[in-house]
This record gives sequence, structure tokens and C-alpha cells, in this order.
Amino acid sequence: MDVTEIKKLMKILDTTDVTEINLESDGTEISLKKDQNIANRMKQVSVVENVETASELEKEIKQLLSLNVGKVHLLPEMKIGKEIKENDVVAYIESVGTKTEVKSDVAGKISEVFVENGDIADFGKVLMEIEVK
Repeated sequence: MDVTEIKKLMKILDTTDVTEINLESDGTEISLKKDQNIANRMKQVSVVENVETASELEKEIKQLLSLNVGKVHLLPEMKIGKEIKENDVVAYIESVGTKTEVKSDVAGKISEVFVENGDIADFGKVLMEIEVK
């Protein structure tokens, strides 16, 4: 048995739930054991990571779309992390000298802003994403 085969066995111990490997080949006996405390800690870390990932997947994201064509005027306080209520005005779209309000149709927190002041919005363009409460 050569060193590369032993390294492969060590990798199996390191990356799986296997805690012990015993092998005999051509008169050579190999016994590898993983410390149970380390194995238990690895399982705990894995469970915590999975719980955090699951909670992130449960978040509902709503896209706020432009219903007009024109120049975007975001309200200065509308930044990522800002809590907003349903029907809050978040921006105006100016077209032919007329400003039309852009209102949120959900309550939540702004998670992404896709436009800047002065950008031109087309009909249906995503202006921002809101993490729904």
C-alpha cells in the first residue's frame, strides 16, 4: 500500500461521517480513527449551516417594476436595508414633465436597488427588490 492510497483513506475520514477505517493488504495493516469530539463538532457546524441556509431560502423577494417610461427619481432615504410599508412612495418616474409616484405594493425591507437617480426606466424594468415581511 503506497502513500497516495493512505491519503485517500484519510480524505474519506475527513470528508464523511466515517469515524474508523481498518484495512489489511499484503501483510500491511492500517488503522485510521477520527477523534469523536471533532466528528461531533463537525456535525453540529453542518447542522447550523443548513438551518441558516433554510431560513434564507424561506425569504420572499418581491420585485418592484416600473409601470411607466421615463427618468427615475429615487427618494434619498430609499437605500438597501430601509424598512418600508405597503403603499410607501419609493420613487417618481418623470415623463413629459409629469412625475408619477412609484409605490411599494408590499411591506418589507429593500434588499436591492437596480436604478440610480437619472436612469431611464422602461415599462416593466425592475427598480428594486423588497424582502417581504
